[in-house]
Amino acid sequence: MGPGPAGLVRSAGEGIFDRSTRRELDALREEVAELRRDLAELRRQTRPTSYEPTEGVVLGKGARVHPTCVLIASEGRTISIGPRTLVRRYAEMVGPITIGEHCSFNRNAYIRANTTIGDRVNVGAFARFITDTHEIAGPHRRAGQHSFPPHTLVAGVPARPVKQLPLEPATLVGAGARRG
Repeated sequence: MGPGPAGLVRSAGEGIFDRSTRRELDALREEVAELRRDLAELRRQTRPTSYEPTEGVVLGKGARVHPTCVLIASEGRTISIGPRTLVRRYAEMVGPITIGEHCSFNRNAYIRANTTIGDRVNVGAFARFITDTHEIAGPHRRAGQHSFPPHTLVAGVPARPVKQLPLEPATLVGAGARRG
């Protein structure tokens, strides 16, 4: 705003400072701004932008898996994700799993071992694919199923088919599908 009485500087909304304090304050503000720019650049450089497949994970051409996903595969327990399939953030998969092409998984999907998912299956958020492969109780006591046919909308806990989707690819809005 301008000089005040006895060599003090008045600044809008900040009170009255002497000139040396004002210079120190300006230098600190500039240093904080520079640190914020550096932090933003470091975050940009270190943030994973794509999933890097590990041993036992096979991604088809154009398949996309968010970097926050956890895919647990090993020799003999392969996770195969078909072409143009999209797996959104925080999904967890335990192999062996086979996923068809043009599938779309919303966030936080959980898929246990020995699950097969056909082509063009759309999976709702927080769906849980629970199979009968664990040892406690018999299969009749377990919820869910382990195989889903093509062109199906799947949702819920445990995951179940909700409805059959149209067969025309243009009407599906999934991974790699284009609108209009």
